[in-house]
Amino acid sequence: MIKKNQVSSLFFILFSLYICWQSIELGFGSFAKPGPGFISLLAGISLGLLSLFILFGAVIAQKATQDSAGQIIPWVPLMTTFGCLVGFTLLMKTLGFSLTTFLFIGILLRVVAKKGWTLSLLASFGITLATYVIFELFLQSQLPEGFLGF
Repeated sequence: MIKKNQVSSLFFILFSLYICWQSIELGFGSFAKPGPGFISLLAGISLGLLSLFILFGAVIAQKATQDSAGQIIPWVPLMTTFGCLVGFTLLMKTLGFSLTTFLFIGILLRVVAKKGWTLSLLASFGITLATYVIFELFLQSQLPEGFLGF
């Protein structure tokens, strides 16, 4: 799969260069007065950038698979994270967004990341407060309040 991504992204990079070259020959104009090749130039640039992202991702993934071959999967943090996500989903309406988020971040930091109690509590409070401010105050979305009313 990784090799296929590298080959296909190289093909699309060359194809995007051809699109850009032909668009320039058509005349792309300016933003105020676009020419006939303006949209195809933007499409060629977009295709080239996306292909570069895929190429870099495939190269990094290939290096990561070579480096991590034979490593043991850490099941305890993986299952703890999965359990926290399930618990977050099930407890959201009962406990509310703020308390559930505080507990979720706190448990992940304390158990999975193995941080101290002070950092876990302060970080989970800060993250909960930041998400509350962003979603409730700025975006004015309705977050579940829970039985405590927050």
